[in-house]
Amino acid sequence: MLRPARLVVDVWRALRRREYRPVLRPAHELRWVKDAGVWESTGEDPQFTLSGPWPRGWTEVTLDIDAARAVTGCARVYVDRGAGYNERDCYDLGEGAGSWTQFVRLGGDVVGLRLDPCASPGRFRIHALTLTPVTARRRRAVIHEPPRSAAGLSQAPGARLSTSPAAGASMHDFLERIWKDRLTLDNLRLAERYLK
Repeated sequence: MLRPARLVVDVWRALRRREYRPVLRPAHELRWVKDAGVWESTGEDPQFTLSGPWPRGWTEVTLDIDAARAVTGCARVYVDRGAGYNERDCYDLGEGAGSWTQFVRLGGDVVGLRLDPCASPGRFRIHALTLTPVTARRRRAVIHEPPRSAAGLSQAPGARLSTSPAAGASMHDFLERIWKDRLTLDNLRLAERYLK
C-alpha cells in the first residue's frame, strides 16, 4: 500500500500531467536540408541541445523519428547535472526509425539536456520529442519493477518475483524478460536495486 503522502503526490502529478516539447537546437554536426524537410548528420556525433522547460521528477522521454537506412547508432538523451554531459547520465532511446521511450529522473540539479539522434552521417526526420511527467506507479508498471513495501523492499533477497504476466518467475526469468523488452542498463540497475 502506498504511503498517503506518495499517493497525494501521484494524484497531483496525474492531474497536472502535461507534455513538454523542448525546442531542438542544432549544436554539432547537423544541418537542416530545407528542400527535403529533414535533418542531416554530417558526422558521427550529431547533437541537439534542448531548450525550454522540462518536468521535474520521473519523466517519460519519447522520440518519434524516421531515419534513412544508412543512419546507424542509438538515439540518446544526455542529462547535465552541473558537471557537463557524460556517459553516466546518458539514456538510450532506440536505434533507427521508430517511436522510442525511456524513463529519466530529472531533478532540480539538471542544468541542460542534449539529444544525440544517431551516431553516423545520414538523413532523418524528428516528428516529435516529448517529455511527460509520470508517477512512480506508472514507471514501475512499465519497467516491470516490483512495488516497494513499507520496509522499502518488495521481497527478501533471492525470493521469487511476482511479475506480470508470469507470476512466480525466477530472477533469471525476470532478467531475461528485461532483456527481451530491450530495457536499458539504467532500468536494469533500478530493478536490481529493488530486488536486493
